[in-house]
Amino acid sequence: MKKIYLGILIGLVFLLLVPGHNANAKSFTIVHNNVASWNASYKINVVKGKIKSASNARVSARIGKITSKKLKINSTKRVTLYITADFIIKLATL
Repeated sequence: MKKIYLGILIGLVFLLLVPGHNANAKSFTIVHNNVASWNASYKINVVKGKIKSASNARVSARIGKITSKKLKINSTKRVTLYITADFIIKLATL
């Protein structure tokens, strides 16, 4: 699983940082999965190697409930999706 994430990260860094690569007006959908608890995705728009916008954040919980989400562009090379969730775990039923 780590190899897949590393490959996606290397591919995105390549598209954003390699000089001479035509990265004008490209859109990418970023997907994150936590196998046990949640799925998240969002879209970024890249122009000339810089993130210009991030939108369409979608988050779903496999267990529990997503209470909030916030998509923030930290810099022209970094986007962060903040997720808050409530998880209720039943240990036993009597």
